[in-house]
Amino acid sequence: MPPPNYRTTVALSGVSPGKENGTNDVSPLLRLAEHLIVLHATGKIGLEEGGLVDRFFLRAPQKVKAHALTFHGQALHKNEELPGDVLQGIQEFVEWRLRVAGAEPNPRDEFSRCAWLFTSGKLDAEWTIQHLLQSLRVNPELEPGHMVADYLCEVVATHPGEVVDCFDVMVHGAQEPWRVDSWSLKAIQALRAARASGDLKAREHAERLANQLVSMGRIQFREALDD
Repeated sequence: MPPPNYRTTVALSGVSPGKENGTNDVSPLLRLAEHLIVLHATGKIGLEEGGLVDRFFLRAPQKVKAHALTFHGQALHKNEELPGDVLQGIQEFVEWRLRVAGAEPNPRDEFSRCAWLFTSGKLDAEWTIQHLLQSLRVNPELEPGHMVADYLCEVVATHPGEVVDCFDVMVHGAQEPWRVDSWSLKAIQALRAARASGDLKAREHAERLANQLVSMGRIQFREALDD
């Protein structure tokens, strides 16, 4: 169990849901968020309703919530090896945030920079592609976007359907055209691979998406239709 000062800090540091604190200095909250999610990942505290982590994230600003996901993702990239129970804890935290954030009014910002979570290669492959797709449905503009596109190209041979689903969400959810341009070469590569796969549904979806993109004026996607 964490020491009493953690419980007191959580009780006193929170702001009303959806509001930043008055000074706009959330640095102490960022550090507290890091401590709490490490305590959870190492099995010291849980995610139960009304618990320490739950109460903190209920009151924390979106910037702090987003930082927690980024922190976990960057830890996966920085550490060559993590214990299996820690990896499981990280997965549980992501599942919890996806479940809870879905009921919040504006969850998009929380998932703005969580691409790090899904591109380390350290989490279960099936879990990763499924939860990447769920995260993209919350925020289709995950950053860094090029990392998402690179990862999707790496797994298209084993998960062609999910990869095309991800690119579809990214294409239709992009609010600025340059975002699609920044990873269009990877998208073309993945769509071509999906069209050559043994998954009929993925092949049809890839061809349909490529044709939609061409009709939108992105003529470079004609390359995805080449046999």
